[in-house]
Amino acid sequence: WEVCSFDVYSAYGRVYESMKDQYLKLLSTLKYRILVYNGDVDMACNFLGDQWFVDSLQQKLQVQRRPWLYNDGDQQQIGGFVKEFSNLTFLTIKGAG
Repeated sequence: WEVCSFDVYSAYGRVYESMKDQYLKLLSTLKYRILVYNGDVDMACNFLGDQWFVDSLQQKLQVQRRPWLYNDGDQQQIGGFVKEFSNLTFLTIKGAG
């Protein structure tokens, strides 16, 4: 893994230090359903950081973390894990980076 463009990386300026306030504002309207997803082997956007971020939003938990499945021919495979809140879902994709 390597940075694709150091010029872009070094010139990038953050508008917000954290997106927490923006997420909370959107979630409070109840007009939107938000999906936050990550590949579980992504070295640039680690799923644990987003999982901690989602948990820090302190939304009402609807469904505990559980595996989600997909059909692979004649059998089911674990596609990753999902944790559901009222209008927010956190999902990982197994083997994706």
